[in-house]
Amino acid sequence: MMLRSSFFLLSLSLLPSLSCSSIPSVPQGIAFQLDPAYSRAVVARWTNVDGILSWKVHRNCSFSQETEIFQVVEPEFVDNQRENSSCSYRIEACNQEGCGPLSDLFTAVFSTRPDPPPILTVSPSSSSVLTVNYAAPLNKGGGDWVDVDLTNYEVQLSQSADFSIVAAVSFSESLTQHVHCVKGVSYYIRARAANAIGWSGFSVFAQEPSKSPAPVRCISVPSSPSSIASILPVDVETLQVAWDPPLDTGAWDTSVS
Repeated sequence: MMLRSSFFLLSLSLLPSLSCSSIPSVPQGIAFQLDPAYSRAVVARWTNVDGILSWKVHRNCSFSQETEIFQVVEPEFVDNQRENSSCSYRIEACNQEGCGPLSDLFTAVFSTRPDPPPILTVSPSSSSVLTVNYAAPLNKGGGDWVDVDLTNYEVQLSQSADFSIVAAVSFSESLTQHVHCVKGVSYYIRARAANAIGWSGFSVFAQEPSKSPAPVRCISVPSSPSSIASILPVDVETLQVAWDPPLDTGAWDTSVS
């Protein structure tokens, strides 16, 4: 009796699909923002990726020597900390194979005032108006990685460098302010910014490169020329007209040209 071997051909399409998985990479798109509704809450968000089961947030704070680990299943982490504290965060993604590498270190400072806004330019822009341009401070009160809303800017004018008497005050949420002034008077200018916690210190408009406070003169439109000095014929089609400068060149005297 001869034994016959038999076999079956099995279609590969009938086999369950097999995938080769690995641990996830570093979380991307990490952004921190201070919650405007509550000054001591910081919200971290990052990009969601298919296949991630959870994320681990590693936290180190200034008031504790220990590293705390929080596990979340959504790409978001909300933290509430004490006033004037700072915390550092690193995030890792986890799937069924394990957890991937930690992200870069992100530091958040809770509930601090912003730095002063640097004043860029001050110039007369119209009749008895000084236009002050400044930039938002790099640190708005939340450290280098946290976006904090600034609620107001204040610009002050004074005739003295110590600002013992403030001559004019202007408020705005924009990075440019038009401040009314008295023509012919020179003013020192300073500015400060506010967030939900309070006001920053002042920055003072300074002269480059000495960095010493620099007054800016408030001017207006000049008056008419004081008198026509002469009218002389040059040729049959041309007259030469000479006149004296206006008594008021825009600052109540002839010192502004």
